[in-house]
Amino acid sequence: MREVKAWCREQDPEKQVDPSLRKIRQLLAELGRTRETRPADELGDILDEIGKLRRRLAQQLPAAEDREVKRWRRRLKDQKPTKREHSAPTATTAPQNTYPQQTDGAADPRHADRLPIETLDKLAAGAREILADAARSGGRLLTWGDLRLRMGGGLPHLHPDDQGELLVAVDRETPADEPLLSTLITSTDASLHWLYRHVRFSLGRERVPASELEAHWATEVLRLRQIWRHR
Repeated sequence: MREVKAWCREQDPEKQVDPSLRKIRQLLAELGRTRETRPADELGDILDEIGKLRRRLAQQLPAAEDREVKRWRRRLKDQKPTKREHSAPTATTAPQNTYPQQTDGAADPRHADRLPIETLDKLAAGAREILADAARSGGRLLTWGDLRLRMGGGLPHLHPDDQGELLVAVDRETPADEPLLSTLITSTDASLHWLYRHVRFSLGRERVPASELEAHWATEVLRLRQIWRHR
């Protein structure tokens, strides 16, 4: 409860900060934590939400936040395929499948740091046990570092995409009407982890608007603790 109460205190209105500006800063901070790994559609959703909040401001968006928004919009533009990329190959447009076939059993160098799905499934089984135990013991929030320590060194440092796949595997058998066990995984500051939205989407959970995601996550943490208290 301590972590959730601290999160709730942080949501109290700040007397000298426009609520819309405060939310814009929170969304920009979330984008900063994701770095290069956020899909274009999710990035677009967050930038759309920032645009709506920006129109509610009583004054112009401060210069620092304005630069950040423009930087993320440029990144989104770079991520989206152009019409040229969708057109048929020409003399100056290389076809998509230009990588040579691997005939010696060597791994594709683009995925050299990724783990096989079988390995991720085995790691996920151990991670699920840890998260289930944490849920039964009061639902303490865990960072990736905490999870690694509890697994006794059995969890290596993972590619960000593999982190997402592991958490999806953790909750693949979680009933659709129950909170995800991976809800307990947080960022280092005990806030919503950027992979939470990805895991929900991958498992077919109902989409939560970016503006409501943190409040939804905090509620799910409480529900998880209540459900697992007597298991």
